[in-house]
Amino acid sequence: MLAITFEEYKKYGCPNCGCDSVQGDGLYSVISFGKCNHCGLHFEIRANKHIECRVRSGVRPKEPWNPKSQLIFESGILIKHPRTDIPKWHWEPKDVRPEHGEYWSPRGIGYDLSGFVKSKRAGERIHEIVKKVLGKEKPKSWLDYRENEPTWIQYKLHPEEFNLEQIYIKTKDSGILTEEILIETKI
Repeated sequence: MLAITFEEYKKYGCPNCGCDSVQGDGLYSVISFGKCNHCGLHFEIRANKHIECRVRSGVRPKEPWNPKSQLIFESGILIKHPRTDIPKWHWEPKDVRPEHGEYWSPRGIGYDLSGFVKSKRAGERIHEIVKKVLGKEKPKSWLDYRENEPTWIQYKLHPEEFNLEQIYIKTKDSGILTEEILIETKI
């Protein structure tokens, strides 16, 4: 397993492809293990080059052909980032959608009703539907997208615009939000 410093990761991304998005496998004090969301490389990110890793990560099966094989545990070998001077590139998840509506996974009712969406474009499409249903150009419901967290995208429905309890009931099992549901639950 390769290891790079956090500073190098922030500049150059994954040591294999340069993608800026990693799915965390584990965080141990000043060391993080992750898997690149684009190419799938498992690697270690250290706070700095002076940290020596005492934690080992299970990264591959001893016998790849055996589904019950035990994992080989190893710690990363610190290297100079192989893509030095090649800037990282921004990764975004694939824009998938059902035949009707948008995938939307509600998190439960709080101040608002937040639901995870599959992509930024999916959230933007929901926002356009909300604007159409409410007849407003700037609704209080909004897309919570953070470029540094491209897999943590939420659309937040505001309680002054929709009956959140009804939306939650209608979407919690199907995981799909439609224009019809928004029309039915509009306040």
